[in-house]
Amino acid sequence: MGYDLVYIKISPHNKKTRDGFGGNTDFNPLVIPTTLRDHYNFRGAYILDWPNGSNDFVCNRNPDYPSCPATGCVKMLQPIIHAIAATLGKGVRPNEGTYGFSDAVWSNLENTTRTKYTSILDNAPSQADLFKKWAGMTPPSGKGYLRKKMASSDELIVTIPRFEKDSPGPGEVMGYAMISKAKTVGIAYCGRDRGMRIDSKSDSRKLNHPCSSRIAVMDRFFDVFAKKKDKMPKELLELLKTSWYKQKAAQIDITAGLTALAKKGKMAKWVLTMVFFADYLKVHDRPDINHPVTFHWSREKIIGSSQYSKSNPMDNLQSFNLVVANPPISLNVPTHQISQVGGEDYVTWAATQILKGFGWNFIALSYPGSQGDGAILPSGSSGLKRERTYCDGLGMKKKRGLLLEAKHKESQIVPDVTKLNKLVADEDVAIKDAFSRMGKKVEAFTTCATFSVPDGGLAKSNARRAKLSGIELAVTFSDFSGKYQVVKVKGGKILQEGPLPTHQMYSIA
Repeated sequence: MGYDLVYIKISPHNKKTRDGFGGNTDFNPLVIPTTLRDHYNFRGAYILDWPNGSNDFVCNRNPDYPSCPATGCVKMLQPIIHAIAATLGKGVRPNEGTYGFSDAVWSNLENTTRTKYTSILDNAPSQADLFKKWAGMTPPSGKGYLRKKMASSDELIVTIPRFEKDSPGPGEVMGYAMISKAKTVGIAYCGRDRGMRIDSKSDSRKLNHPCSSRIAVMDRFFDVFAKKKDKMPKELLELLKTSWYKQKAAQIDITAGLTALAKKGKMAKWVLTMVFFADYLKVHDRPDINHPVTFHWSREKIIGSSQYSKSNPMDNLQSFNLVVANPPISLNVPTHQISQVGGEDYVTWAATQILKGFGWNFIALSYPGSQGDGAILPSGSSGLKRERTYCDGLGMKKKRGLLLEAKHKESQIVPDVTKLNKLVADEDVAIKDAFSRMGKKVEAFTTCATFSVPDGGLAKSNARRAKLSGIELAVTFSDFSGKYQVVKVKGGKILQEGPLPTHQMYSIA
């Protein structure tokens, strides 16, 4: 492992869905900590079960904080937290290149918890069980590829559906590389199932486009990004284009180009992530792989020979991340500009606290960067093609539902105003279905927008409130005045105001 830390993941081990669809619902996540323990001697990974609530399809949630488990329902969580606190209290800190901290936390766990977690891992699938399952997998007829495949005993190929949203990130390629211990890891790409695929032959799909040569495959690949069906950093896309049009070969070395990109600001993290855990990118048609084009690179030349490991890509983390060369991170408690420091996270949290005082009970919350529950499925297509949208909060008061949208700043809220107005006007049934799936029945809706403002003048400004037309409530936060306001948008009446809500919040220095 690269970092001497403790990892805790809280996730439902029951993957049932009411309608019988979903991802790899048979995957047992405990194979990950089992593999880390048995093959890496690492004791710092804890995957804890978030149990069901009222039925098999709903988690046991905290009624006040619906994104969190109900108090006490996640077994072993508190003993692990106590062990971490005890370890820190004894002055033990993470030490790169060792297991000192994670082993100390394990030793400080009470005996009953150690015994219980050991038993759970002993009864979980092993790495050998997982490999056997992988070997027996065949590509689904409608998909045409396997997400992960052992090309040989030492080579793993991970097919990613899209580059968007930081894929291939650590969670995708790194996870499979770690479990497999493969010496060579490849990333494969053949387009997204529900978008522009790179096809081997004709089929009935609307966006079907058979490719009968390497040139056709690469033309289709670049067209996927040109038509915005996927996206990757423009600098990397330009490197692939330039390299392809210059050589038009089955094998293309892009080491020099990646080395340059690895020194460019934001690109450095993206490129180094890909280089750390993979040795090549293969673009191909599916399902036949008749005309593949492989872009490959030398990890040793890009990250430096002193850090390069020839035994396993995962080992590069341990040698490359020299944390002693960086100053330690410190946390500063902000004493001013709460909204500015807290951003959209703070706005979302604070608005829900205030609205609870008006009698709203929140049943779903989606914080920035997350995708919470309470999906609204607009009318139209069905199945995997069906669109879905989320509000930042869904609340209830008697039989009235609340649709909440949050943004950090007032200048960012207009698209959300449009979204809320359109939902209420066109998707009455879809909104009621979203509440119904969580066991709630609503008959009418209230819309609310929340954001930070430079001053307390929203209520007095007809022009500013006009941008919120159609929305019933606005909850605003001002660092300048140090106050929040709940404003009735039509007419500008201030329903309530007071000092900004505070909680433990930190900035990193």
